[in-house]
Amino acid sequence: MNDIIVNPSNTDLQNSIINTSFVKYKEIFEQLPDLIRSVDLNGIIQECNNRYAETLGYTREEVIGSSIYDHTASRSIKELKETFEAWSSSGVDAQREIWCKKKDGTEFSTLLAITNLVDSEEKLVGRIASLRVLSHPLRCSDNLTPTENF
Repeated sequence: MNDIIVNPSNTDLQNSIINTSFVKYKEIFEQLPDLIRSVDLNGIIQECNNRYAETLGYTREEVIGSSIYDHTASRSIKELKETFEAWSSSGVDAQREIWCKKKDGTEFSTLLAITNLVDSEEKLVGRIASLRVLSHPLRCSDNLTPTENF
């Protein structure tokens, strides 16, 4: 006989470990200071953390299924489209400044960093983007000039 015998207590233990891990990592995902989104190869947002949705003034339900360009300020759309297309074919992208657009139309600067999502055959299927909001004091430091005698 080729029956598979499953020990129910062992399965319960495995499920408990999986659930505990899921809750722990979900909490970490939600508590990150960065805005996190995962997108497919077409630039459609598949998932985001609460900070992403709240910072942009949307609900998660409004964000998921929308295009990354819906949340990008007009001054960054051309660059983001060019780099997204290049990344789609190469899987390579560098950190860059991207201006985001909130639901109310206000804009803010972020530092975009990505990591690739691949399937079990290592085929590129999407990416996870981390957007770090660049604070006003940090942006002002770009305009400072050194003085001779401090």
